[in-house]
Amino acid sequence: MNKTRILIAEDEGVVAHDLQLQLEELGYELVADTVSGEQAIQLAGELRPDLVLMDVHLAGAVDGVAAALAIREQFALPVVFLTAFAGDTTLERAKVAEPFGYLIKPIDERELRAVIEMALYKHQAERQLRQSYEEQAAILRTALDGFWIVDAQGRILNVNDAACRMSGYAREELLRMTIADLDADDSPAEVAAKMAVIIQAGGACFERRHRCKDGHLIEVEVSVNYLPGNGGRHFAFLRDITGRKLAEAAVQESELRFRTLLQSCLSVAVQGYGPDGTTHYWNVGSERLYGYTASEAIGQNLLDLIIPPEMRAEVAQAVPQMLAAGQPLPPGELTLRRKDGSPVTVFSSHVVVQVPGRATELFCIDIDLTDRRRAEQAVRESQVDLCRAQAVAHIGSWKSDLQRHEIEWSDETYRIFEIPVGTRVTPEVFFACVHPQDLGLVDALGPQARPGEFFEFRIVVGGRVKWVRERAELQFDPDGVPRGVFGTVQDITERRRAEEAVAEAERFATATIDALSAHLCVLDETGTILATNHAWDSFAATNPPPSQKVCAGTNYLEICTAVSGPEVPDATAFAAGLRAVLSGKREEFALEYPCHAPTEQRWFVGRVTRFAGPGPVRVVVTHENITERKLAELKLAERLSELKRWEAVMLGREGRNMELKREVNDLLRRLGEPIRYQSQA
Repeated sequence: MNKTRILIAEDEGVVAHDLQLQLEELGYELVADTVSGEQAIQLAGELRPDLVLMDVHLAGAVDGVAAALAIREQFALPVVFLTAFAGDTTLERAKVAEPFGYLIKPIDERELRAVIEMALYKHQAERQLRQSYEEQAAILRTALDGFWIVDAQGRILNVNDAACRMSGYAREELLRMTIADLDADDSPAEVAAKMAVIIQAGGACFERRHRCKDGHLIEVEVSVNYLPGNGGRHFAFLRDITGRKLAEAAVQESELRFRTLLQSCLSVAVQGYGPDGTTHYWNVGSERLYGYTASEAIGQNLLDLIIPPEMRAEVAQAVPQMLAAGQPLPPGELTLRRKDGSPVTVFSSHVVVQVPGRATELFCIDIDLTDRRRAEQAVRESQVDLCRAQAVAHIGSWKSDLQRHEIEWSDETYRIFEIPVGTRVTPEVFFACVHPQDLGLVDALGPQARPGEFFEFRIVVGGRVKWVRERAELQFDPDGVPRGVFGTVQDITERRRAEEAVAEAERFATATIDALSAHLCVLDETGTILATNHAWDSFAATNPPPSQKVCAGTNYLEICTAVSGPEVPDATAFAAGLRAVLSGKREEFALEYPCHAPTEQRWFVGRVTRFAGPGPVRVVVTHENITERKLAELKLAERLSELKRWEAVMLGREGRNMELKREVNDLLRRLGEPIRYQSQA
């Protein structure tokens, strides 16, 4: 048996030596001893002893309490404190290290053994408890059912991952909620009343409807137990039974639909009768087909009602045979008799129903072949309509027989592949039409195809490339073995060409916008940037705002608002104009403003324009650099001012010479005419 390995941290040599002798006498193994807290931490990590005997007072920067706390947090090892004084105030501080015992110097050998064994036992129990807690936590984390811990007031205290997935809320959100916030049927007062009943009973199982974060409702099955400790706790497991409820509702609906269909179907006559031939069920279809009402037929012998005299002996003999074998007679065509004695030809099937605890029941299902033949004619006409519809929509259908290694195509499929209708089609014929670069993709349309998955690929027919879209679905025999593949094919050549045209148009639009010198971006109704041009991106890269980069995904309105204020009136005005256009109060807005850089003066014109027509709100924002024009205007104003001063001087010298004044005015007028710039040419 392995000895218990112990590390001693004691700075009194005599005490340490005495402890070593006692430990050896008691059968323990001393792995090391040290006089400092720092070395005790290091040795604990390297040697991993079973227990550490730690003096509370150790020399150095790390005393025994700090060393014990580090050893517990880093290595999860049990520590027993050694101290010379039972009333040492340091022991109060030592509680944070959660020691597994205390020994008072001088140390008694029996007390030493007792404390060590108790510490080892407590450590083992704590480790098992921690492992059990971690296992339970792992179980709850991986459970498919939701788990809650709720206090007596209905506040959610803890949840597992499944509960978060089930409700759509994050764990932090649920921990701020009560169960009344999720209950979709009862008020908070009603929820509190039902919780009181659960507290009284100690637990319950019930079904509820909960409202998820996105607003949709789910059906849940709740199993809850109440424990009175810690102020009262409800421990509840929740199972999402929405699917089961929907399935049950579907079954009930299906049964109701079947009963309604069986009872009211005019073209199918159903009669139920017992072993002696007595009729106990007669639907509306039987009334219509044979002329007897249900009240006339029920209780009468079926042989007397609809079986011709020449067939009664044969039918009377067949009934016991069905009962003995538990198998119905083979279906077939029969000529039976109506109430008025007229014959009626039907396709008749028999069913033997055996319900445990009840007598065997027999049912006869008759279909008037007149209606059936009409239905067959309708099917033929429907097939013609289907072919026409496929031709209009350019959608064909096909079916592959995996055993016969053949493919059946509809007429439209032949037309899509430009192969004569009726041509025998094999997989080799089909794959010969597939574009060589798409053969790998199309190969997935075989038995490995996933139901409902679409494939788009190219085919080469008549020297031309066409695009088609196919979807395949496996068909199985009664044993679950794949026996074929059914699919549809659609000629999407025009759609792909249109998509390519749209892509080319988008590429052209993007290139055109990027060629603009004005800085341009497109915003949505919230002010978020959806797209920018090259000029915008270049300017944003070299002139970043103090808070963030102005690019796609950034809310431009928030940036305008952030820099607005009395000290920047232009930013305030532009933000207001942008809001007005976004809200629809204005169709467009323009503002001329300065935007000087540290090394140059700059002016811009900002324009906001709203997209016209229906659809989502979209706004175009442009900023055009007008620095050249602005500098010219400033220079012109300066020249005009100088000329006016010159005029005043000259007029004074000449004693208001009217001729000179007229010439100056003409000059001023000519200088005041608009100046044309190269950008306005």
